[in-house]
Amino acid sequence: MGSLSWFKILMVLGGLQGGFLIVAINRLPKRNKTANRILTVFLILIVFNLLWQIKQVGQEVNLIGVIQDVLFFLYGPFFYFYIRSLLTTTSINYRKWLLHLLPSLVYIVLLFFMLNAPKYWYFSWMLTATAALVHSTIYLIKSYQLITNYRKKTFNIHTQLKYLQTITILMGICLVAALYAVILFTFNMPYHLNFFNYHISGLVASFMIYTLGYFAVLSPEVFKLPPKEIVPTSLLTKTSPTPVKEYFTQEELQAWTTKLEEIMRSSKPYLNPTLTLDDLSQMLDTDKLMTSRIIHEGFQMGFYDFINTYRVDYFVQLSQDKKYQHYTTLALAYEAGFNAKSTFHKVFKKLKNMTPTAYLKSIKES
Repeated sequence: MGSLSWFKILMVLGGLQGGFLIVAINRLPKRNKTANRILTVFLILIVFNLLWQIKQVGQEVNLIGVIQDVLFFLYGPFFYFYIRSLLTTTSINYRKWLLHLLPSLVYIVLLFFMLNAPKYWYFSWMLTATAALVHSTIYLIKSYQLITNYRKKTFNIHTQLKYLQTITILMGICLVAALYAVILFTFNMPYHLNFFNYHISGLVASFMIYTLGYFAVLSPEVFKLPPKEIVPTSLLTKTSPTPVKEYFTQEELQAWTTKLEEIMRSSKPYLNPTLTLDDLSQMLDTDKLMTSRIIHEGFQMGFYDFINTYRVDYFVQLSQDKKYQHYTTLALAYEAGFNAKSTFHKVFKKLKNMTPTAYLKSIKES
């Protein structure tokens, strides 16, 4: 009974900390409201399960208590959407949440039939537990893929990534513990095997709450909104230079700028008059936010200024090529990737401090 008492103490403390954490993350200034709301629901599920575990400690498992298993169909979706809300800018379509919650709703309906057929409890519980494990594992894999893809797109191992990797590992351990319990129950093995038993999953869930509390105290930024995406400076608006917040080390920035320059040199994406930040980020194999930061920090300019600089240089290069001597100035501008005469003239004058005609004339005279 001593070990069970320790289980009770650890799970009670975990439940209490979970309650405090729910209040804390929803009172943070500049908090990530969407992510924190999803995390709140996830914490409520864990705390509810812990309370149930505490009630059942030291007693024979009563199959009427399988109603708690509906929670196992909810952990996966809420965990996945929490990860997604932190790592992507994709908005969550709440109308589609019913599709992700459908297994739990189906289980609630089947539960009424299970209660009216006690002789099938054993088979029903075994089938439900297996389905819940598979269901949660799928969402855990999807969450891990999100983290892996995000890590590939960033050189830095941010605190946020360490935080997400840690809770993903703990989530995986919870599933392993649950699988262990299912195996014990399925093969009718001794249910209390020293320290390792069904309640180990409750203990791991408590440690997940302790981990969340640890990050809430030492790294509260993981629960807050990420830095705003850098908005490229308007092409036609002259503004005083502002300090650039550094997101990369010197080595990381050098690697990204070299890769981007190679793409601009070899693929010439600027020749596409409808080129977008999203198009360039795909070529760079990263997201729009990262691409914007690379251009802003590495070249001290916005996306359109960066692209148009290459277009203007290419325009000048074509103007000196004998094959294009019969082209008009506007025709050369179109060849260089511009799609409007007015835009071309405004961009050129901003970058060269003179009109295209005057600039070409100065080259000939020199």
